[in-house]
Amino acid sequence: PVDAGQVTARVGERAGQGSCRLGGHARHEQSMRRGLHRHPEHPAVPVVDTGPQVVVAVGLRAHGDTASDDGDDIGAEWIRPQETLGAGQEQRGPRVEDYSHDQVSLGISLKPSFDSTWLPWLEQEAVLAVANIRGGGEYGEEWHEQGSLTSKQQVFDDFAACARHLVETGVTTTTRLALMGGSNGGLLMGAVLTQHPDIARAVVALVPVMDMLRVELHPNGAFNVTEYGSVNDPAQFQVLHAYSPYHHVQDGVAYPATLLTGGEFDPRVDAYHPKKMAARLQAATAGPEPILLRMKATGHGIGEPLDESVAELADVYALIFDRLSIQYRPPT
Repeated sequence: PVDAGQVTARVGERAGQGSCRLGGHARHEQSMRRGLHRHPEHPAVPVVDTGPQVVVAVGLRAHGDTASDDGDDIGAEWIRPQETLGAGQEQRGPRVEDYSHDQVSLGISLKPSFDSTWLPWLEQEAVLAVANIRGGGEYGEEWHEQGSLTSKQQVFDDFAACARHLVETGVTTTTRLALMGGSNGGLLMGAVLTQHPDIARAVVALVPVMDMLRVELHPNGAFNVTEYGSVNDPAQFQVLHAYSPYHHVQDGVAYPATLLTGGEFDPRVDAYHPKKMAARLQAATAGPEPILLRMKATGHGIGEPLDESVAELADVYALIFDRLSIQYRPPT
C-alpha cells in the first residue's frame, strides 16, 4: 500500500510567512502555516483542524500495472479500509469511479486528494478505484494528446481495462461493480455503457455529454472543439460519430441500471444531453434494470445549495447500494 499525496505551498502571504496544504486519497486535507525565517526543523503549526483522518490504505497501481486494449500502460489507485487488504478477497461491492467530478482528460492533472463524498461508500468496507487514464496531464502533453481529438477512444478503452482488471484479479465481480463519472467523465460513462453494456451492474453519469454531434452548437461545446474535434472536419466527424453515446444505444440490449443527472440551466452541459439519453435507453433496453433521470435547476454545482447536493448524493448511493445488494451500515 502506498499513500500517494500532494503538497500545495504558497509564500509571501505576510513578511517571512508561508502556508501549505497537505492531502491525499487516504486523508483529509490539512492546512498549515509557519514562519519561513525560523529554523527549518521548527515544527509547522496547524491552523485548520480538518478532523480525524479516515483509516484507509491506498493500493497504488503504478503506471505500467494495467494494460489497455492497445497495449499501453495505464494505472489505477485502489482506496479501501485497512482490514480488507487480503489478496484476492472479494470486497463488498467495489466501485470503479472515474473520480474527477467535473473534468477528466482535458489535459488536467488529477492530484491525489480526499473527497468527503466517498465516506458513505468507504464506511461499508468497500473498495473505491480511481482510474488514471489517458487524456489528462499527469504524464505530460503526450499523455494528454493520446486521449483527445481523434485519439479519444483510447480514454474509453483505458477505463474499461481498469474495470476489467478489478474483475480479473478477483477484487470484485461484474454484478458487484458500479461506475461513476461526471461532465466529461459523464461522456466516459456513456461511451463505456454503450460499448460494454455488460461491464458493470450500475452506471452513474453526472451532467454528462451524450450527443457528440451537436455539442459544439452551444457556447461551451464550441469552446471544447480543440479537445473533442468538430463535425466540420471529416476525419474528426468519423471519430465523434463512432463513440457518441446517444448514437450507439442499440435496441434489444440489456443495459445496466443507469442514473443520469442534469441541470436545466447548466451553462456547461445542456440539459438535453441526459434527457435524450435517458429516453433512448428506456426505449431500447431489453433488461429489467432501471434507467433513471434526475434533473435539477443548477448544474456542475454552480450556485447549488448544500441541501440539493446532499439530496443528489443520497440518490446516487441509493441506486448503487440497491443494485449491488449492499445493506447500508451507519458508521459506529
